[in-house]
Amino acid sequence: DRFRIVTLHQGRPYLLAEIEYLPEPPPAEATGARLPELRERLETYIRTLAELLGYEPGELVLPQDAAPLVYLACSLMQLPLNEKQHLLELPDTDARLARVELRLGRLLERAQELAERKRQGVASPFNARAALRRLPLN
Repeated sequence: DRFRIVTLHQGRPYLLAEIEYLPEPPPAEATGARLPELRERLETYIRTLAELLGYEPGELVLPQDAAPLVYLACSLMQLPLNEKQHLLELPDTDARLARVELRLGRLLERAQELAERKRQGVASPFNARAALRRLPLN
């Protein structure tokens, strides 16, 4: 569930907050038609990142529903925290999906370029980790 912090209480050794739950409108019907491509791109992105870091991810089971799939994509994409926060603040799944599709396409392209360089012996796993942190957004 999505929520907004209404009041933050900092008077204890840990943070407390009063929250307000945010309703999640159902995705548009056309959203469902876009999910298989997003799922495929996200799986390719995960496998490419794993290759760059020297891991074998095994079988991937990605969510079938729009909202959980989009949230998973948001959490896995190598984006600055302020960009991830912006994605979370978008009003609905359709808006988040549109932004995720755009960003994931760019990130996947760059990750695949890095993976190809690694295969050619140009980038080591250490260099790949550093490069992943600097993946450009544009």
